[in-house]
Amino acid sequence: MSRFSDDLDHRDFLGALMSLGIKREMLGDIFVKGNEACVFCKDSLADFISENLTRIKHTTVTANVTDDVNDITGPELEDKIIQVSSVRIDAVISRVYNLSRQEALMLFPGGLVYLNGRQCTENARLLKAEDVVSVRGKGRFEFSRETGLSRKGKINCKVRIYI
Repeated sequence: MSRFSDDLDHRDFLGALMSLGIKREMLGDIFVKGNEACVFCKDSLADFISENLTRIKHTTVTANVTDDVNDITGPELEDKIIQVSSVRIDAVISRVYNLSRQEALMLFPGGLVYLNGRQCTENARLLKAEDVVSVRGKGRFEFSRETGLSRKGKINCKVRIYI
């Protein structure tokens, strides 16, 4: 019964698959929504997983092979309007995650910021429409567009936060 199950996240699913002896390189994306996950892999590996994956953490699970993955794989996005002084990546990160500008700057030398899938070390980089920014430990968002100026001269921007 799902009300007695543990809260499972990406790491739990990946750990359970790796404990079956499957190497990470053999698996594709793993999408998690609630306590369900969709694991992309080859057909031969899918059969092995569906037969052998019975527990994740302390929770008994059932693994099924399916072609219908639309319910789980699509990301849920939340639109948010923010105001920034410039569309520099550090300024936008600061506003999206409610950090001080200094805290946002400290993320770059630590290698925690990714822009469109590549590590970004340049905090002064200007964002453009449809750029996807990932910050390890914070989350991911898409910079949609500038929507105009506020009365005080700040730039209104629309971002879409992955939830």
